[in-house]
Amino acid sequence: MSEDANGAPIQAAAITLAEVAPQPRAAEAVPLQLCDVDTDPIVLLARAKAAELQNAAACGAIQSLTELCHSPRVGMYIDQGCGDAATTALMCAAQAGRVDAARILLDARAEIDARDAHGRSALMFAAANGEVRATTWLAERGADLALRANNGWTALMFAAACGHHETAGALLEAARRPLLRQSRQRSAWRGHTGSRR
Repeated sequence: MSEDANGAPIQAAAITLAEVAPQPRAAEAVPLQLCDVDTDPIVLLARAKAAELQNAAACGAIQSLTELCHSPRVGMYIDQGCGDAATTALMCAAQAGRVDAARILLDARAEIDARDAHGRSALMFAAANGEVRATTWLAERGADLALRANNGWTALMFAAACGHHETAGALLEAARRPLLRQSRQRSAWRGHTGSRR
């Protein structure tokens, strides 16, 4: 055992690495810097591109629409709503009955059931405007027929309330198709097993 300067015994202490290693300092809180959505250049670019996309879709400017949809940044603005109602390019195409434009937008991965500030979808815009072809096409592509806007209306209700009976009929037929398919599948299955009910 060792002794100190006065001759007193010194006890050996085990020193651990944790005692010798520098202790981490508490991280300083850095305030999160949110961008100003009215001045941020990325946000402004997305809004401008969304407006271009919306105009091209509504007017059927297929060449412009195709170029905008082939941009590597299309995901930033394809479902960006414009104006107070925040309508998307797909909603504008549907309202104008532009199936060609809607096809390009869906191929570019636009959300078929995106909703505006009032909870309306592209299918509802097509139905309310009496666009039978666009309504049928969107329903065939999987648009949700049961989706309700903020006022509680479905696409069928919009079509009926606006006096578009042919469009309402197309929506009823679209709703009936899956039921027919299920019925046929059950019938085929019963026929295969030989059971009858």
